[in-house]
Amino acid sequence: MESTMYEFKNSNPKSEIYFNLHKGIFSVRKRGGKVWYHTDSIIADKPTFAVQPAGWAKTQDEQVKNVHAFVRPQSLEVDAKIWFREDPEHDEADWDRLERVRYNPYHANTFVDEYDEPIHHAEVAYLYLDKQNKPVIKVFRY
Repeated sequence: MESTMYEFKNSNPKSEIYFNLHKGIFSVRKRGGKVWYHTDSIIADKPTFAVQPAGWAKTQDEQVKNVHAFVRPQSLEVDAKIWFREDPEHDEADWDRLERVRYNPYHANTFVDEYDEPIHHAEVAYLYLDKQNKPVIKVFRY
């Protein structure tokens, strides 16, 4: 697939990204609406990390995961594999500045950084699948 930059202010001002457990890939949808894209790598510009309280509570009650945690970017680039694995110009020093972010509804009710501190915003987020096809989120903070 060709890499494409979407400016949400022009096309989808209220969109969100989540990891689709059934498909094993990231889904992009209009907030509260239909999915309009699937990808295994994506760059989110100036994202916020959101967890819907009612969805989190339902997960706690039923012990079954549901879609309730999202990355909400201002703009995004889909199918961005070159940024993750295939870039021969890749500067390792930049990757060392990235912080891993994760969300586990059985661990916390928010996205957390590598020190288990809540994170709600970032300058940029890189979402991709690792070699075991597990979702990874890495961020540059402000």
